[in-house]
Amino acid sequence: EESAALYNQAIELRRRLLGREHPLVALNVHNFAVLQLYRGELQQAAALSQEALKLFRRVYGEDHTLTVSARNNLANIDRVLGRYEAAEEGTRTVLDWWVKTQGPDNPNSIGALSNLGQIYRDRGDLARAEEILRDADGRWHRRMGAAHPTGASIRKHLAGTLADRGQYDEAGRLLRDVLDRIRAAYGASHTEVAATLHEWGELARRRGDLAEAESRLGEAVAMRRELLGEQHYLTGRSLAALGATRLAGPGPASARQPLE
Repeated sequence: EESAALYNQAIELRRRLLGREHPLVALNVHNFAVLQLYRGELQQAAALSQEALKLFRRVYGEDHTLTVSARNNLANIDRVLGRYEAAEEGTRTVLDWWVKTQGPDNPNSIGALSNLGQIYRDRGDLARAEEILRDADGRWHRRMGAAHPTGASIRKHLAGTLADRGQYDEAGRLLRDVLDRIRAAYGASHTEVAATLHEWGELARRRGDLAEAESRLGEAVAMRRELLGEQHYLTGRSLAALGATRLAGPGPASARQPLE
């Protein structure tokens, strides 16, 4: 709350001193949008990202990294809000720009490709999502190697998509790898660790291992509460999954297929 208030004060001060369309004002608005997305303030983040995109267009034009960054941020927000057509249009524009300027195997291009795969997953086109995310996962690991944590994040989204498609064994292998790599990179408590625990819990629930699901989702809830707060939409998502798991009951032991 304090950081958001300070950011807002800084923006208002620079607007008064420099004018509403100064490059530093545009950059502050963009950074504030990124902060609000992280905090889960999605509607404000969307409004700020739209403002930042308009300012960057006026100041720098369409063909500039800051304009592309603002468009990417807005597309990510649109995806979370369920505005999938807008999210896909924005993400494809970002992907095309990075491929044109830096090639298809540049990390920025691969990141945009992964974002596109996440959009297809969220809208339910799982076959297309798997195809795109396998491509992104392969490109990232060929270019950057296995140690980089962004590669683990892309693999996490691929594992979640495979779980959605019923490919539980491969999804479990990937998630074990992802969790080990993310913990090694970030430590035991991090938003990416919580996201991986959430995916693991959802996979366990689908496999019928409700005890494992409750354990992993409980960890995700506790970590997201600590890192993001009770009101964050990601905390709510993990709470909803944990509630659904508990409502499902223990289930027959013969239906359980433990991950470990």
